[in-house]
Amino acid sequence: MTGVIKRTEFIFEHEMLRSAAGLDDIKSMVLDATKVNTTLSGTPFRYIVPAGAVLAKSGGSGKVLPIFMNDGTTGQNALAGSGGSSAYVAADIVGVLSRTVELIVSGVGAVDSKSDTDVSVLHHGCDFDITKLYGYNGTTDMDQHGIDHSAAIKAALPTCLFR
Repeated sequence: MTGVIKRTEFIFEHEMLRSAAGLDDIKSMVLDATKVNTTLSGTPFRYIVPAGAVLAKSGGSGKVLPIFMNDGTTGQNALAGSGGSSAYVAADIVGVLSRTVELIVSGVGAVDSKSDTDVSVLHHGCDFDITKLYGYNGTTDMDQHGIDHSAAIKAALPTCLFR
């Protein structure tokens, strides 16, 4: 039997904003797929970067990366900040990912710029629910080093509320 097989995947978003403020000023940026930790096994596989991920500059490339997925010690997991021990500082932080992004990667170690994805970034006048942000506090989410990035994030986004 031949025919078209249709599969549907669902991504359930969580609301990270306490109010609709800040939605009139959203940056359009590119997520650097080469900096996202892709150590999952299997090829091909899906990798989800959730809405609410705090984003930082990815070197001098003009792209961004999620700080909570990029917090190991080498390779794709290396800290990429400009502070001491490559920690993130206010100058590195660009904002918060506004919607969940799915990266399709052909295999472990095969990530290249073809997987880069356009993203929208919240950065001005937003009222964030910190329990829904990924990478905000070193004691939650996926920060393996236990680094508290909250002070750098607040300094980088001075017009935003974090509560």
